[in-house]
Amino acid sequence: MGFNDGANEAMKQRTNGPGDLRRLGMLSLSAMLLLCSGCLGPREVVGPKTFMLRPTIAVPKAEKALAATLGVREFEAPVQYDRRMVVLEPDFRLDALSNQSWAETPATTLTRCVTDAILASAHFSDVGNAFNMARPNTELTGELRAFHVNRTVKPAVAEVELRLELRDALSPKVLWSGTLCEVEPLADDQGSALAVAMNAAVGRLSAKAATALSAVEYVAEDPNAFLEKGKKP
Repeated sequence: MGFNDGANEAMKQRTNGPGDLRRLGMLSLSAMLLLCSGCLGPREVVGPKTFMLRPTIAVPKAEKALAATLGVREFEAPVQYDRRMVVLEPDFRLDALSNQSWAETPATTLTRCVTDAILASAHFSDVGNAFNMARPNTELTGELRAFHVNRTVKPAVAEVELRLELRDALSPKVLWSGTLCEVEPLADDQGSALAVAMNAAVGRLSAKAATALSAVEYVAEDPNAFLEKGKKP
């Protein structure tokens, strides 16, 4: 064996000894632990978020109480206003916030909020779901026309618009109609900011609807009146 061959063999023995292998294994383990530390550490789990609408509605008592009853029909809404949090973009394109939604459809929420506000005004003798009432004197219908973040204006706002019609239940006569709209600036682009702003806007709109209906005059007709008219003198 030559000198060079002996030197190479000595080097192999020094680098492949038990101590070196142990150190190499420890270094490898340390590297793996460092790589995995990010996976093993605490993380915020980002998942779907659901927001509720429970606005505070302040409604003054009506100056006059009617003997008439009011049946409220479930408000209608375009298909885009489902549980998604809708955004109206500057190019008038409708989009939605990712993984963020309402707890129920806006039409259902608005129907309940407006009904509660009318009840609080105490203008009608009874207020309820039209389908659950025998024969209400009047009926209220609604069409939700806007329920979104409006980014066509700056700063962006939460916008809600509702068309309401109050009719005599026994005739096509319109007793009152109006289109109500409320906007509320957003603190930021998050769903939580939209929920806060929309609660404020829906609260004001519901109170405005109840106040407008509190000024409606209506005298309930006697259902037997037509029999009296038909009697001969």
